[in-house]
Amino acid sequence: GVTDHGAATLGRRGHPRRHLPGRR
Repeated sequence: GVTDHGAATLGRRGHPRRHLPGRR
């Protein structure tokens, strides 16, 4: 997604996103 930058983008998509395996 656009908000998946690897950092904790919590609030934008409604759930905390840290380092996802496969994408940064």
